Amino acid sequence: MPCETIVLRDEHGSVIGGRIICSSDRRATCRFCRALKRSRPARYLCDGVRDTSTCNAPLCEGHALEVGPDQHLCPPCDRARATPLVVARFE
Repeated sequence: MPCETIVLRDEHGSVIGGRIICSSDRRATCRFCRALKRSRPARYLCDGVRDTSTCNAPLCEGHALEVGPDQHLCPPCDRARATPLVVARFE
């Protein structure tokens, strides 16, 4: 990801601040297509929960499972969701 530093100056040429702007020079590709040596553009991000945040794996239309309006899961998050929860009972 290329980044560019922009220096802000006042009318006298003195530095008053700055910004760093980063951009991507390539399109995001599906994480699972890359593993298969393909290059399909990612149209979605996985909304599955991993630990305390979302998975955010880039997904193509073929690997994204739609589970709700604007909600998609990657194959590993879908398998994790399908796994039954084990509930421990304490008596």
